[in-house]
Amino acid sequence: MNNIKNMPTPDKIITDFSQADFIDILKQEIEGVPKVFKKGTVIEESDKEGLVYVIASGQVKVTKNGEIVAFLGEGDMFGLPDFVVKTRAAYTFTVLSKELMTEKYQQAHVLEKLSTIEGSFFYYYGYVQRRLRWLINKEVLLLMSVEKRTAQALLDLALKFGITEKGDDLVRFPKAISRANIAKFLNIQHYKLTETLQQLQSMEAIFPMRRQFLVDTYKLREILEG
Repeated sequence: MNNIKNMPTPDKIITDFSQADFIDILKQEIEGVPKVFKKGTVIEESDKEGLVYVIASGQVKVTKNGEIVAFLGEGDMFGLPDFVVKTRAAYTFTVLSKELMTEKYQQAHVLEKLSTIEGSFFYYYGYVQRRLRWLINKEVLLLMSVEKRTAQALLDLALKFGITEKGDDLVRFPKAISRANIAKFLNIQHYKLTETLQQLQSMEAIFPMRRQFLVDTYKLREILEG
């Protein structure tokens, strides 16, 4: 019973056995092969192909049954089999940026290495948990009002992919993630997203620029807390 009580929580496992740490270990032991994908390329996880990808630069959208559930970028990994929830074949990755630069690894080599490192179970568990959280976070997002749903998505995507401008709060939103993809991710019509962005603009939470916009992360947090 004491052993169960002393087991780390899922959040602690994800923090202590991070994806970045696992990728660092992987790169020290296995030489990846550079692979570049062009915008619009669809990458299917496949048992037959048996490949694992680590993103070096660029962004992809992750879809499940045609629904966008997440966006991935630099430092993210995909392609490992999911022995727990068996959803692996359901995910599709579509390149949004002009190019997606990756390091490609043979799945069998990654699994072999994973089985030999200390804490291997926790690294794998963290990988599976991150994938499950794509779905959980999406469901939580859809419980919010459209305004807060949009604010939360803009904040998360800006912090993950954006470029900080003047000060710490203004972030240039990633150009590769279009409004059409944002609307689809939020499960709202494009016109409704436009209306909501106009509302956020009037609240000085976003500032339109040529074909993209700046996000005030402080203002977005205020909206979410209000």
